[in-house]
Parts: sequence; structure tokens; C-alpha cells
Amino acid sequence: MSWKDLFSFSKSELRGIAVLLILIISVAAYRCSLLSGQEKKLIEGTNKFEKEIKTFEAQLDSVSKKAKQKKTYHKPLSSTEKASEKASEKAFKPKKSVVVPVKKKEKKVFLKININTASAEELKKLKGIGDKLSLRIVKYRDKLGGFYSVGQIKEVYGIKPETFQQIKPHIYCKGAVKKININSASFKELVRHPYLTYKDVKAIFKFRDKNIPLTQEKLVEILGNEKAEKLLHYVDF
Repeated sequence: MSWKDLFSFSKSELRGIAVLLILIISVAAYRCSLLSGQEKKLIEGTNKFEKEIKTFEAQLDSVSKKAKQKKTYHKPLSSTEKASEKASEKAFKPKKSVVVPVKKKEKKVFLKININTASAEELKKLKGIGDKLSLRIVKYRDKLGGFYSVGQIKEVYGIKPETFQQIKPHIYCKGAVKKININSASFKELVRHPYLTYKDVKAIFKFRDKNIPLTQEKLVEILGNEKAEKLLHYVDF
């Protein structure tokens, strides 16, 4: 028997072989279709599972955040732990509480200065009065022989009206002024007084040369009412 005889088939055999091949191919195709369907289902199932995992993680994050916002839960201490905690409290608790003294607010004393007795340093406490003005006030007071009125402060060189209004509530005038005898005082003594000019003193001495005592009425006649009224606080007759 030759090899050709092995592959020689009758028509009926060929038909059987063809039918068998068709069956084999059909079975293989069916199995392939089943496998592809299973793979598709597997992929879909994997995707669904991943989505569920992400959703679950998001829920866990939300629960974690809410738990942080709530008060921390403290586990009840055991009797041993409570005893240990009390012992530590006693160890660190001071025996005496430290009381910090509260400073009382100092009451502000309303400033009041007697311009007849105050020094230059005391006068500098007044608002608007510095080194120069305080010294000028003292020098002017000495030339006058003292102040008889608070308003005389305005006569000091450099004292502005607004400065006087600021210090007025804080000053007062008390004490006798120094007086000079206008009928016996020297020319030099009289001319030094801030309320008398050289011309005024010359007129006074011209009258005194007559050997007639100078009176208050005559002084008003020589100096005028306004000047004589101010000077009368500093002279005797």
C-alpha cells in the first residue's frame, strides 16, 4: 500500500470529513465566543470593583474628618492610672497660690501753682511753659515786687494768649507784693519798675522837687488812670 492509498477517500468519506471539520470549527468558534464574553464580563467587573473601592475610600475620608471635628474620646482611667495621675498632680501643684498685686490707678492731682512763690522748675510743669518762659516769669515777678493778679502773667514777654488760657486754670496768686515809698524812693529804684518809664519817673521827681508830698490823686494826674491804677498796688505815700 502506497501513501497515496492512505489519502484516497470515497465521496461519502469526504462528506463525513467535511461535516466533522465544520463541527470542529463550530465548537472552536463557540468556545472562543464564550471566552471573549467572559473576558468582557471580567473587565466590566474589575472596573465596577475599582469604582466601589474609590467610593469606599471617600466614605472613609469623610468619617475620619467628622471624627476629628468631634471631641476626642477619652478612655476611662483604671484605678491604677487614676492614682498615678493624682500623685503627679500633688507633685507639681504649688503649696501656695501666687497672688499678683494689682496696681491701683493713681489719682491725677489737679495742678495748681502759686505764681508768687513758684520756682522756675515748678513753673515748667505748666503746659506751654519751658525753660525760657519760666525764667522770664520769675525775673518779671522780681522786678514788679510780686504779682497781685493772675492776669499779670500775660505781661511777660513771650506768653501768647492761647498759652495763658491753657495755664490759667492751673495758677493762682497769693501773697503780699513788695511796695516802695514813692515820696522817698530813688530815681534808680523807680525807673527799674516795669510800670514806670523814664519819662514817668522824671515827671514824678519834678513834682517832688516842689517839696510837696505826692498823693494818689496827683499820681493819677501825672500817669493817667490806667497806669496809676496798676502802680498803686506797688507804692506807698
